[in-house]
Amino acid sequence: MFSESTQLSQWTFSSKEEVFSLRLKAFNRNNDLLITFDEQHALLLHYDLLIREFCDSFKPPIPRTTMATACAYFKRLYVHHSVFECSPQSYYLTCVYLACKVDEFNVNINDFIKCIGGQNASQVANTILQTELDLLIRLRFCLIVHSPYRPLEGLFISLKQASSLPLDVICGLRNRAENFLLWSLATDVGILFPPSQIALAALHYAATKSNIREKIWFHMSCYDENNFSKIEKIIEDIVVIVKELKLPAKEEALSILNKINCNSSCNVGT
Repeated sequence: MFSESTQLSQWTFSSKEEVFSLRLKAFNRNNDLLITFDEQHALLLHYDLLIREFCDSFKPPIPRTTMATACAYFKRLYVHHSVFECSPQSYYLTCVYLACKVDEFNVNINDFIKCIGGQNASQVANTILQTELDLLIRLRFCLIVHSPYRPLEGLFISLKQASSLPLDVICGLRNRAENFLLWSLATDVGILFPPSQIALAALHYAATKSNIREKIWFHMSCYDENNFSKIEKIIEDIVVIVKELKLPAKEEALSILNKINCNSSCNVGT
């Protein structure tokens, strides 16, 4: 249960300000003024996107729940560590590979790297295996991730039973809600809010986009009516965070990465 999980006790934070403070502390601990804090944020958003693209391009596609686990590992890693300590280029696929193991999406390392292709596939495999234990340590061996996909599925089961909405409308709601969750993986909502509230926010967003004014998600939730206004505020906060997400251009991310890699190469040569 989420209420008894390490996700709640160790990896759910009280506010955006707390997360910002922890990241800034990690950034300043190792920063040589190569890049700015905002540039680090942009670079990490780029690798968030690469995780999702890799999962979708995998054959067969990696399930969204496993993708959510990989994104959660990546998000947690860079709360207490900077890109100077842990290069996202080295760790993002390790997050996916570890998530596949934990979620029992069985794939060995040789099959895993087939999706990468190219001459450096074996090098990527070595990097994954070399960084896996370090990732486990940095995640404090907290590997179980409660994603919003399961509570969202529960909401749609209740919706089919309790609502008079046509099936095609419900299908449209599901598509919009799942798209919302997909975008939410690149934001901090997963380390700020319980998965049940993120699922409610996804359904609320989908209903709003579908011009369904009745707040049906309230009546399907387990929250007491006296808390509806409080929960509504939380849901609106989640929606705002997801809607404010802006991914950097690929060229911008590569430019930032080149700054870091160039300095590393220079240091090796001196």
